[in-house]
Amino acid sequence: MVADPSLDALTAQDPSEKAWQAVCEALDQVQDAEALTRAIAAAREPLGRWPARLRRADAGPAARWTEGVFEGRFDPRLELAGWGSIRHRHEYEYLQCPVRGNLLDLVAAFARRLDRGFDPPDTVLESGDEIRYASGGGGGRAWEKRGAANQWVAYEDRAIEHSADMEDNESWTAHGLADGTAITIESRDYIGGYYELAASGPAPGVFELAPVWIAVVRGMPISEALELLRRTRAPWRTS
Repeated sequence: MVADPSLDALTAQDPSEKAWQAVCEALDQVQDAEALTRAIAAAREPLGRWPARLRRADAGPAARWTEGVFEGRFDPRLELAGWGSIRHRHEYEYLQCPVRGNLLDLVAAFARRLDRGFDPPDTVLESGDEIRYASGGGGGRAWEKRGAANQWVAYEDRAIEHSADMEDNESWTAHGLADGTAITIESRDYIGGYYELAASGPAPGVFELAPVWIAVVRGMPISEALELLRRTRAPWRTS
């Protein structure tokens, strides 16, 4: 039996957004750790028959469950979620850019975690650099595309030269992912700047990206972050 008998009735309902929100609210009322463990165990099988995208953990009551993922803390209730999204912006000061390595490698690895069918070759399909310095009137575009015709990762920089410095507006994206799954990193560098990650996809994979991203924007080389990603798993994941 679960701590709150009403949870049995809630998980026995026909799947709907309203029913999922009610389940999340009921689980939020379970404060005792042992009772919560029993509640999750009892809800696991019936909720596992609900559509994964219905069981979102990025909106409504379940959004609170994701608060610790960027620090590597996984709320046990997230085991019942089937889908989610994360977003995080890291700002940095002038000449203190934290990223060490090629973010295309990170995006490709993140994409594979979200979609097991994403496996493009690491082949450069096209690249170019038309950015020019011209005493305040320069700028231009640089780009790179790796993969195959149906799946690829892409980099783009749209640069604008100012009198003080060059402004770079960059993006790293994965293309050809399963429907609804997405991974994008964007940045702006101009006398300081930011990096921002946005990802959506199946749980728990999408939440497992979060602590790796934090390590990257704190200065971990991309090569080490790829190994960290291989080791990062939600506590309840079995494969």
